Amino acid sequence: MTAVASRMAQRREQAIPADEQIISAEILSFAQWWRMQTVPREMQTAQSRELGVAIGSTMSASSGASLEEPRTQADRAVSQLIQFERLQADWDGNEAAKPLPFSLKDAREFVRALAPESVIPRPALHADGHAILFLRGPDVYAELEFLGRKRISFYARRGRQQWSDEIDFDGRTLPEGLSQIGFAI
Repeated sequence: MTAVASRMAQRREQAIPADEQIISAEILSFAQWWRMQTVPREMQTAQSRELGVAIGSTMSASSGASLEEPRTQADRAVSQLIQFERLQADWDGNEAAKPLPFSLKDAREFVRALAPESVIPRPALHADGHAILFLRGPDVYAELEFLGRKRISFYARRGRQQWSDEIDFDGRTLPEGLSQIGFAI
């Protein structure tokens, strides 16, 4: 797992050891999410709704049981965002703010809203505590910062084309720049 802190004239990255037992218990594949949608709300706990795990699921944090379906890149991204919630202030050793839960939640919802054919960005943290999703390739780059209340600030580049904006994410539409580099809802 990689966390990124950005300050003027510096960029710090720190590897954060992943707790595999917790990761395997907290990620959610599309099939599990779909099953979750069919379980009556009263049969779900608040925590299971947040993590996307229905009561009766075969996943357990205490047993460390693995998922029935293979983990996808989106599952791993959501898992990393959940792991970021455990970090405290100064997680980078350079006075970074504690990760903001509302920002991490919005980033998880964005990843979960992506279509199966979409590119999946990698999660990171800004030094101010906001969640960041980024995509870096030979011809593309995108960085999305989750500001809260479903507001996303983004910069995207494909070749010589560039886009940047601040949007309200509704889960149904994406701006042209994000669609052009491979994101799909």
